[in-house]
Amino acid sequence: MKGRRCGFGLTICAVVVFQLANAQTTDSTKGWDYGINANFNVSFVKPKSADSLTNKAGFGAGLMLERHWNHSAVQFSPNYARTSYFNDNTLSTFVINSLDFSMDFLYTANPKSSIYFIGGLTPSYTFGKYENLLDGSKNSGLTGIALKNETKFDVALKIGLALELTKGCRFTASYYEFTGNKYSKDKITGRSDYFQFGLQLRFNDLSSNRSVVEEIVKNDSIMLAANEHIQNIRNGATMVFVLPNLKSLNKSVGKNQEEINEQREEIYSFIRQSINSFYTIGPFKIIKENELNSLLKVNQGDSAKNLYVAKIGEFFFGSNSRTSWGIAVFDSDMNLLQDPFPYFTPYRNIDTIFKYESSVAKMIQELNSSLR
Repeated sequence: MKGRRCGFGLTICAVVVFQLANAQTTDSTKGWDYGINANFNVSFVKPKSADSLTNKAGFGAGLMLERHWNHSAVQFSPNYARTSYFNDNTLSTFVINSLDFSMDFLYTANPKSSIYFIGGLTPSYTFGKYENLLDGSKNSGLTGIALKNETKFDVALKIGLALELTKGCRFTASYYEFTGNKYSKDKITGRSDYFQFGLQLRFNDLSSNRSVVEEIVKNDSIMLAANEHIQNIRNGATMVFVLPNLKSLNKSVGKNQEEINEQREEIYSFIRQSINSFYTIGPFKIIKENELNSLLKVNQGDSAKNLYVAKIGEFFFGSNSRTSWGIAVFDSDMNLLQDPFPYFTPYRNIDTIFKYESSVAKMIQELNSSLR
């Protein structure tokens, strides 16, 4: 059993070293964080002792220091840990007080993911072990006597998962398997293995606030760009509305081409009417999709700064997103504008050909309101 534990520990060490080396060469450094831990511990009694011993809850708290990269992090965390188990024969509770020094590696394959794998080693020092008896008294003699015959120092193999709840707040679920304990029918010698559920609060970046400042500058520049686009539109930039291609009409059952063309022109007619009635921000043009390229070629250079394209149709925002129907706003280079600019106004109906006049009118009104 010990051989398997040592092999597992060496495997974790090898993975940690490999991933750490890979992280430092492939990931951009993000910096240091520090904070506190609050833990809920549940002892894990092995089947060999399960007939007479029962799992009980404990608690813990401590500090953490973390160096993180895009895909990974290395964390050192000294913690006080209290674990306990109940003896069904003597009706007493054994309590173990220890100091755990966790050295963990956290890894995620996707930097945007909020879930991390945890693996590491936890050296531990047990400084107190006592028995709470049924009559409410405490057999504190275990602190001195029992520990003389037990190893105070032990090492646990740790594995678990971490979930980022919000920025600076992380939930963790881990399992600690100690290498030096022994389970018998009616007792545990040394530390009991345990599950831990924790909450980590990370306070700040120790090395510098460079990443925070860069993020603020980035957000400010995006905000300034959005405001500039809105002001351009309010000050007279031309909004070019591009009518949808309505290709799905060609699949209409029971209609000939002439009827399909008539329906297309009918839809175009009330889209034009809605734009004429409800778009009041500034000048605009209404064109068909096949006219867009020639219009953009004519409007280049300085004149292009006062031109925006509002395409009406079907869009995919991101590789995993669903299809969206509505109006998407682009600059004159056909770059989709970004938040906080109102770059997309949805068509709020279930059809895909913009056939409901009231829904089209509300879509234009919503776009107009968002640009005021």
